[in-house]
Amino acid sequence: MISAEKFEELKPWIRINQPVTTSISSQITEPDINTISFRQLRDYGFDEKAAASFLGFRKKLGGFAQKEQILETYNIDKDLALKLIQEAKIDLSKVNKIDILTTDESTLKGHPYFRFYADKIIFYRTSLSDKNDILKKLNAKPKDLEKILWYLK
Repeated sequence: MISAEKFEELKPWIRINQPVTTSISSQITEPDINTISFRQLRDYGFDEKAAASFLGFRKKLGGFAQKEQILETYNIDKDLALKLIQEAKIDLSKVNKIDILTTDESTLKGHPYFRFYADKIIFYRTSLSDKNDILKKLNAKPKDLEKILWYLK
């Protein structure tokens, strides 16, 4: 122990390093629904099952083309999803587009919006070279056609 006078004499030379607290956090300030991670979804409040379903559906789609598609995800908390829709941004450059004239059968059948029409697309593209002509021949429901158009290259 030193005296108060000695402390005052040495005080200008004393440097005490403050402990550095680094918090590794995946908190999302401005989430993007096409890049948000499992951890970020969990931090946002989704349970493991919902976060996994979200990521699985996004992968099958090749990215979300509309924020509202989140609501189509199985096991999703609708209220939390609506909150994410309001707060999230969407980077459409992350969405994988499909060229129905050249895409392979497994890709078409693996995509949630193309799967029902995959066989028809494959059949019609052998004789038709225009995407619009193929789309007309599909006789798709208007809502289905709208979703297909989101992913059409």
